[in-house]
Amino acid sequence: MARFALITFPGGGNLPPLMRMVTELMARGHEVHVLAAPDVARSATDVGAPFVPLPEMEFWDWSVARSVPTSLAQVVRLQSDRPLERRVLAELRRLRPDVVLVDCLVSGCARSAAAVGYRTVVLFHTYLDFWTKSVGRGPVGMLTTLRGRSMLRSWAAADLRIVMCDEMLDPSVRPSGATVWTGSCERGVAAEREDPPLVVASLSTSELPGQADAYRRIIAALGTLPVRAIVTVGGAELEHGRTPPNVELRGFAPHAELFPRASLVISHGGLSTAFRALAHGVPLLLLPMNPLMDQPMVARSVQSAGAGLMIRRTATPEVIAAATTRILQDASFAATAAAIGERLRDSDGASRAADAVQELLATTVAG
Repeated sequence: MARFALITFPGGGNLPPLMRMVTELMARGHEVHVLAAPDVARSATDVGAPFVPLPEMEFWDWSVARSVPTSLAQVVRLQSDRPLERRVLAELRRLRPDVVLVDCLVSGCARSAAAVGYRTVVLFHTYLDFWTKSVGRGPVGMLTTLRGRSMLRSWAAADLRIVMCDEMLDPSVRPSGATVWTGSCERGVAAEREDPPLVVASLSTSELPGQADAYRRIIAALGTLPVRAIVTVGGAELEHGRTPPNVELRGFAPHAELFPRASLVISHGGLSTAFRALAHGVPLLLLPMNPLMDQPMVARSVQSAGAGLMIRRTATPEVIAAATTRILQDASFAATAAAIGERLRDSDGASRAADAVQELLATTVAG
């Protein structure tokens, strides 16, 4: 049995694949400690992992709407906060893990752990192309470098990099060095579509600028179509007037209950929701909400593959209705999504990630 320490943060779509990997490692008899902001405690305890709170990470509150400049500042701080790194190193000295697993968005902690001799694995929970180009070489990467914590160098210093998403849809040029694509960690079953078609709309659990308005336009659009719609609004407070009779509003609803019956999922382009829909073979209509996140890249990759369409987050109800109708009437979207779904269901990203970590561990022991 080996001991692992996972350092992560409450970012929404990053936690499901990481917790599935934790579950897989523990099922193999390993011990995994989760170090993160207090908000992650429930995710860790739900899978039976010991949890270590990091109060220095409390500045990150994913549930509060933030402007683009505020989001940028907080991401830079997450990558390069010295008090956070010192706390993490103190906890690692106490836990004495065999391998340290680090969420890529806490890259400074990966660098610090590697610098003092820990075997370190960086976990990327969306397309590598997004991290190395949009983030690492974009404003976040430049500002982080100015703070003495180059993200690209921090990632490169790790013994292993694991990309927990589908290699065929990731537009990355494959880098040299120890980088492994595991495939998606999202699980699903082939959807059995209903009549009238069920359309599920689910935007980010993190409130993003313009999201409430997007929900209102989506509701208005779906109300004009011969579909049954379920719109999950999370904790958002919507003032939208009368809800159309064919549209049902819910707060939080498990995707595993809705996607197996859906003909279309309307979403913001977050990797977790998009790949969960694709794992069920369901096509997507994507309205990327935040240009600084991976949402536009995910949306473009789905559209390029022929499994859905990408429209602007400010699209009018008429444009949303037209795009919805096109996807529902053109059988090629469903056929492509079904083929991708079969590929995703045949892979097991969490198991392959655990395999890669164990191989690193075996190399360490042999060395």
